[in-house]
Amino acid sequence: MRTAVIIDDNIDEVELLEQALKEADPLIDCICLVFPDEALFVIENEFKICPEFIFLNTEVKRKSGMACLLRLGVLPTLRKSTIVILTKVLPPPLVEVYQNLGADFAFQTPTSKSQYKDLIFEVMQKSSRNVA
Repeated sequence: MRTAVIIDDNIDEVELLEQALKEADPLIDCICLVFPDEALFVIENEFKICPEFIFLNTEVKRKSGMACLLRLGVLPTLRKSTIVILTKVLPPPLVEVYQNLGADFAFQTPTSKSQYKDLIFEVMQKSSRNVA
């Protein structure tokens, strides 16, 4: 069974993303965490298996998404995880910054369920670290 971690404090975005993930893979286990600092603690200390996907919204409270990505990108236990950044504004130079910090993908946050589904299928198709 595959696992996806969603780090986002916007419940509407979380629901759309989770629905799209479940449609792409009905057996995927989604773990939703609101704050990046808590997510890092859980991922580093409580996970027994490496999640296949980590979806990180960079516009979250308490700890910046960039700081969270920095930490996720250097954790040896997450080398096999596909890290996906979601952000409301994504100028082209920022994509490269996110990738240099450890993200595999960076997308502008979708606004509809169909856009989330397209994003999920692209990530699952293109991810070289994706375990089927």
